[in-house]
Amino acid sequence: MVHRLTQPDKPIYLNSDQIQTVETTPDTVVTLGNNQKLVIAETAEELVERVWEWRTSLLGQSMSVAPPGRPAAR
Repeated sequence: MVHRLTQPDKPIYLNSDQIQTVETTPDTVVTLGNNQKLVIAETAEELVERVWEWRTSLLGQSMSVAPPGRPAAR
């Protein structure tokens, strides 16, 4: 979740798989896979941290799911 610089009270949710680049110019500009550019209120570092947290949470969830017929890892 991030916020457009022009609409700081309305959150938007980015698909982190679609992020191509993140630049600081001094505003944070996110370029998506379709070349759409978003200027966001968060810093590049905040965005990277949020993506990292999201992806590690998915990895943690996948480690607790067992294949059919096998107990879940603990």
